[in-house]
Amino acid sequence: MKTRSSVIVVAILFCASLCQAEEPKSMWQFDMADLVEDPHVQLVQPDGIMIENTEPEQLVVRLVTIEDPQLHDPGYVAHCLVRTEQVEGNAYLEMNSFFADGRSYFSKTLGQAGPYRPLTGTSDWQTRNLPFDLGGSGLEPVRLEINLVMPGRGRVYLKEMTLEQIPGNQAVAGAYEGAWWDGRTAGWIGAIIGCVGGLYGALVGTLGGMGRARWLVIGLMKGMIVAGGARR
Repeated sequence: MKTRSSVIVVAILFCASLCQAEEPKSMWQFDMADLVEDPHVQLVQPDGIMIENTEPEQLVVRLVTIEDPQLHDPGYVAHCLVRTEQVEGNAYLEMNSFFADGRSYFSKTLGQAGPYRPLTGTSDWQTRNLPFDLGGSGLEPVRLEINLVMPGRGRVYLKEMTLEQIPGNQAVAGAYEGAWWDGRTAGWIGAIIGCVGGLYGALVGTLGGMGRARWLVIGLMKGMIVAGGARR
């Protein structure tokens, strides 16, 4: 009995460590108070910062500049929570990536759905993602700039802005393109699935070793076979 209990305890501890390891690490967690450098930006607690455009002309606000961010393949993604009030047209967030050879590329929230949509009208808090795929180039950006572009009047609120290195075993497009969750949520979902699978296997092994609940063991094994086939 002691040996079987030890097996279950080890399985639970392993799954706990797996859950912790699967969460993408936030390389940058921005203090919103540090972003108040533009006269159009105001610190609004607990809503982070508020950017207001009172004119019908386009407004571009530099939110963040990061020198030598030390990011690499396969890519990286910036996240933040946003809400809007009476925003005219399609405002958007953009991340410009600059490289040592003089080239620069951008990511913009001008997609069709999910966390890549433009900012328009009035909305409650929503996630927005700015992913960048290095495409196996081996290049590393020397500077990043994150801006907010507003084509006309309105107010945009931002909070909880982060920048994450996408793990090496995770494809940029597969992880973030069209996903309704952000990178941290995706990491937790993967970790939970892994933990459930580990505990599932530990239960089958323990019951099988005890020679008990034969019908349950057979049923669990059939379920594992079906789940394995569905993942292919």
